[in-house]
Amino acid sequence: MKYKIIELGKEWEGKTLQEVKDYLDKTYPNRVATEKDRDYMYEHQDEFKDLETKNWTWYFFFGSLVHFSDGRWCVPFASWGGFGWGRSAGRLGNSWDANCRVVLLEISSEYCECKRCESCGKLIK
Repeated sequence: MKYKIIELGKEWEGKTLQEVKDYLDKTYPNRVATEKDRDYMYEHQDEFKDLETKNWTWYFFFGSLVHFSDGRWCVPFASWGGFGWGRSAGRLGNSWDANCRVVLLEISSEYCECKRCESCGKLIK
């Protein structure tokens, strides 16, 4: 599986993770990476050497939520803290900031359900 990292831009700073999740669910259906993808990334760090490893960058995996025993719902993320990769989760009420990134599943023709027009190349749903 290939992954695509996106930044949402300054207009998203200060919005909640719930607002980000709602946007991603509408804009990128079936493309948001899950907690399993986060664990794969953590366990195979050598495959992700080209990721931006700026201190305190959080890579969110909105495709699955984690429910803690105290009732909180959280979004799994991997983070680079200057010393190595870590795994955790952020509450849906937490704010998005400039160091946050979204991890999406890269769409390739082998996984894509769309077809291309043979004459013009446009996607046909």
